[in-house]
Amino acid sequence: KVDLPTPRGTLSLSIPPGSSSGKRLRLKGQGVAGNKGESGDLIVEVQIQLPDSIDEESAELIRQFDDANPITPRSKLRF
Repeated sequence: KVDLPTPRGTLSLSIPPGSSSGKRLRLKGQGVAGNKGESGDLIVEVQIQLPDSIDEESAELIRQFDDANPITPRSKLRF
């Protein structure tokens, strides 16, 4: 969960497991109000931030995770 500032105040937003940077989430009715007073939708884009450096123990955990969960990033590209 992350705290998200919105035009209506701060919301606590649950990020779905497995979300990658660039994923867009829509919050119905949480956007700016239009001319008729109805609020639009708020679009949130996930941006994953990684630390500038990690210790060796953390790096080993990441390697273990990578070995247990192989992916092919290029297989998800769409043209």
